[in-house]
Amino acid sequence: MARFDIKVETKVNFDPDKVRQEVAAELYAWANDPVFNESQDIVPVDTGALMNSGNVSLPDPAADPISVTIGYGNVAVDYALAVHENLNAHVKWTRPGSGPKYLERPFEAHQGELPERIKGAILRGLES
Repeated sequence: MARFDIKVETKVNFDPDKVRQEVAAELYAWANDPVFNESQDIVPVDTGALMNSGNVSLPDPAADPISVTIGYGNVAVDYALAVHENLNAHVKWTRPGSGPKYLERPFEAHQGELPERIKGAILRGLES
């Protein structure tokens, strides 16, 4: 029996650390703007402590998986989750447009953008 093969090879040269750095930077950028920035616009404000407790963690490009944490609350602000989940229709939020799900709403509104942004980061990492 005769055999016919075609072998195609290519050498791929890229720095995986550069790709990881680009992905980490893009994930951090997305977490800050739009997600965190929009949450700052709708987080309930009374004394300002809850709003000021908000933060976005820096990602570690070497970690697997690469991640960021967007959050509110700390030792002094132990009520962030209770406010976030308070769906009581009778609550009169003191800041117009603020209310429950102040972090979840912007996250859900922008999560669909993330795959394309990560794809762009990967491509930038491969170009260098």
